[in-house]
Amino acid sequence: MIKSFIAAGVAASTLVAPAMAQVTSVSQLSDVQPTEWSYQAISNLISRYGCVAGFPNGTFQPGQPATRAQLAALVNACLDSVTDYQSAQDAQLAAALKAQAAKWDVTQAQVSELIAERDARNNNVGNYVGLGVILNRQGIRGNGEDGDNTISGGVLQARYSFAKAGKKGAFSLRPYLNAAGTPADDIGTAGGALVTYDYSIGQRGPGSTANIYAGVGYQVPFVNNSQANYQSAIGYKGQAVFAVGLESRLTDSLVGFADVKFPTTNAGNAYGGEGAPYSPVLSAGVGLKF
Repeated sequence: MIKSFIAAGVAASTLVAPAMAQVTSVSQLSDVQPTEWSYQAISNLISRYGCVAGFPNGTFQPGQPATRAQLAALVNACLDSVTDYQSAQDAQLAAALKAQAAKWDVTQAQVSELIAERDARNNNVGNYVGLGVILNRQGIRGNGEDGDNTISGGVLQARYSFAKAGKKGAFSLRPYLNAAGTPADDIGTAGGALVTYDYSIGQRGPGSTANIYAGVGYQVPFVNNSQANYQSAIGYKGQAVFAVGLESRLTDSLVGFADVKFPTTNAGNAYGGEGAPYSPVLSAGVGLKF
């Protein structure tokens, strides 16, 4: 096969000279006839490997001598093709395989991206909604009570991260709903929301496995019978609230959280207590990621 290429190159010396045009069929060359001894070789070079060019007037001039430069260019072009493919069918198959490989690469990249997103979601804190307990201790002398008591209850609390802040930071919205009992067996409720800055203290991949956070928000009581002496977990009016907290991934779907909220009013005194100490509110619980 190589000998045929070289023989054709010698016979078709001018096919690589300037101002020549690529041909796709031997019939485009008016001076190459089936009676020529080199006809089949020239035809194969054109149809199988596409490495033959003709003069602008549609001739090939197979009887003209070739320069060494022309011969080198022809042989080089043909050997490039021979190195990769043995036939036109091989070339078509290789092109199809390359196209399929490109599609596979795209699919693999998409799958890898989905896996990375899943791992980031499972391995990191993420967004969640959870249940927990609340505790605050505050003097409630007055309204039939004569001592300090610990007020307990429950909290429904969530986290939704809405903005990144550098490599380890984020801003989050944290709505919550408190429900607390009193020594008078009444139940009070209050709701609020915090905007916090969260800082990662544990990294895995692109996300955080644990955060500390601090922020400010507002809390409003829904049920707050003054005779029951609800404490700062409920409050007696709308008030600003400051908070600091910690949250950490427990499993792929669970997050643990704990924080301390600092209301800006002293509910104990406001409800008629005398000399009631100020008390922050401790919240702790477990959230389900979403």
